Amino acid sequence: MQRYIDFHRELMHMPALPPAQVKEIMDRMKADLADRFGVTYINIMFTKDGHGFCLTDAPNIDAVLASHKAIGLPLEREDVHYVIQSLADFRGMSGVGAGPQE
Repeated sequence: MQRYIDFHRELMHMPALPPAQVKEIMDRMKADLADRFGVTYINIMFTKDGHGFCLTDAPNIDAVLASHKAIGLPLEREDVHYVIQSLADFRGMSGVGAGPQE
């Protein structure tokens, strides 16, 4: 599994997700469960200026794109980035710069 961060521009101009869907996403995050695309949402962050970021574990970028599209928050491929290192969950330097395996 690989880690990705994606960027949502201007969330305030996107349709709001139904409360039941938001609850389902939150419940899956809390339980550390993957969706039908194999994507596990680690964290979802929003900025004061209306942008959003999702941190996910996924088999590949296509899974991240499909997962977001399914919940009504489509992304462009260039807005999804493979994370090679995170100081928050540092586990050593092996694999740094290896790139995603698709």
